[in-house]
Amino acid sequence: RGIYGPYERCPYNPVLSHRDRGGHPIQAVGHADMFQDQNGAWWAVCLGIRPIGWPMLHNLGRETFLAPVHWKDGWPVIADGGGIELEMEGPLPAPSENTDLDISLDFSSPEIDRRWNYIRNPDEKRYVQKNGCLLLAGDNQDLSTPAGNPTFLGMKQQAFRIEAITTLKVPEKGKAGMSAYYNEDYHYDIGIKRAEDGSYGIFVNKRVHDLENETFRRVIFSKDPVSLRISADTEYYRFAYKMGDGPWIDAGQGLTAGLCTEATHTMTFTGVYIGLFASLGMGEFTEWKLKNL
Repeated sequence: RGIYGPYERCPYNPVLSHRDRGGHPIQAVGHADMFQDQNGAWWAVCLGIRPIGWPMLHNLGRETFLAPVHWKDGWPVIADGGGIELEMEGPLPAPSENTDLDISLDFSSPEIDRRWNYIRNPDEKRYVQKNGCLLLAGDNQDLSTPAGNPTFLGMKQQAFRIEAITTLKVPEKGKAGMSAYYNEDYHYDIGIKRAEDGSYGIFVNKRVHDLENETFRRVIFSKDPVSLRISADTEYYRFAYKMGDGPWIDAGQGLTAGLCTEATHTMTFTGVYIGLFASLGMGEFTEWKLKNL
């Protein structure tokens, strides 16, 4: 009853725990806060993860979950026993809204969409939208630069199964493309680059720990724009490209486990971002679509 005690043990402990719920789609719940809405109903918000399977690896980062709270004998009880479900019953203070997580941008606005995120503090001169193009001016930093500030715009991956597509012009120099990015030591990239011998092609780069491997496929590009695609599920990130209205051409894949928090040496909790980048030249993008499947 007072901040200095005495303290009593809650008879309904644990108030929030999934320690005995192995195999449940939500794990590692905790760091909860409780609040009361305008109608007097009580709720808890907490962090948790959604593993891709067993072993318990996750690539979406820590996510926020909402659960109803009721009071029993003066004690808070979360969700009738301390468990969090993907769908729960509770007296919402207003009708729920169906939020469309799919995103489609044509870069017709001069303003950078606020859903993009940068890597560290951006140099805003490197990010320009005009005439229906997103212009990314890359310098000599790339996505593997330690503690770097590469030219990158990313959006949080919010579902296991996603498809991201961008359309861009063939860069005159350097490289530009798409990335499934966890941090500088863990990312999978597909893009267009100009090789040292002057030839152009599609590259797929995979960085895991201190190992990095790039495959380069020489391609004769037509004047039509080139599209790149990253699709993902709980097993693989897959990469493809196409020219104009032609068919998609497979360019490789990388294990989802390689971008999971538990498989990294840094153990951060932001999860994977899907985004666009440029290095050593200008990337000119004309389309961006991110779809949750």
